[in-house]
Amino acid sequence: MSTKPFALVERDGPLATLTLNRPEKRNAMNTQMTREAKSALVELAGADDLRVLIIEGAGSVFSAGADVVEMGALTEENARDFISNLHSLIQGVREFPHPVICKCRGYVLGGALELMLGCDLRVAADDTRFGMPEVRVGVPSVIEAALFVPFCGLGAAQDLLLTGRTFDAQEAHRLGIVQRICPPSELEETTQEAVLEILQAAPGALSAQKALLRRWMQAYLEAAVPPSIDAFEASFRTGEPQEGMAAAHEKRPPAWAPGEK
Repeated sequence: MSTKPFALVERDGPLATLTLNRPEKRNAMNTQMTREAKSALVELAGADDLRVLIIEGAGSVFSAGADVVEMGALTEENARDFISNLHSLIQGVREFPHPVICKCRGYVLGGALELMLGCDLRVAADDTRFGMPEVRVGVPSVIEAALFVPFCGLGAAQDLLLTGRTFDAQEAHRLGIVQRICPPSELEETTQEAVLEILQAAPGALSAQKALLRRWMQAYLEAAVPPSIDAFEASFRTGEPQEGMAAAHEKRPPAWAPGEK
């Protein structure tokens, strides 16, 4: 196991598991976690005997998304660095030379859902809740949120990103955001079944196939991501993120919510 406190790595033959490890904070993704996880990916990418990677969250939740406390303290000057670090992690997953399986339970929100979309296969317990709540806390959904359009269509992307609502695993499966759902008690078994299916494929062909899939999406994301980072940075001029993150942390409605003064 690695010594990175927020990104634990375990190896089992051709399989590696990367665990987001802040269970006391519902594995909220702060800058330290994203950097540690990206560093772990770089190290694992160089392992000649590795064939499959699983990404999961410690405890009962995959991840509640970006850390609202850290985000609430961002300014226009450092917002770009924060979101660029998260994009670098997800890009590292997409560019990882071997298939990556996301193993989801509990909640998968915001940036964590974008991380999930960056994986190749997505397996979820059927009581998992998903959501992109960014607009409710004062920022647009950016970077790999762009994948919602090719994954589930423009109409569904508009619904999910403009409302920020949460949705269940059944809807996620219907939209193609997750490929496999199962009872919580069967999550480990279902994930391992996916691992075994991948191991039936020839290693070289599998890596070539993943590289092709990545290239098929490359032009789209290269056009979509940079302006979204600009939009994230610009949102911090408005004061809305600061109010939204404070409201989320204090468990109260933000000032713009209906009925608020």
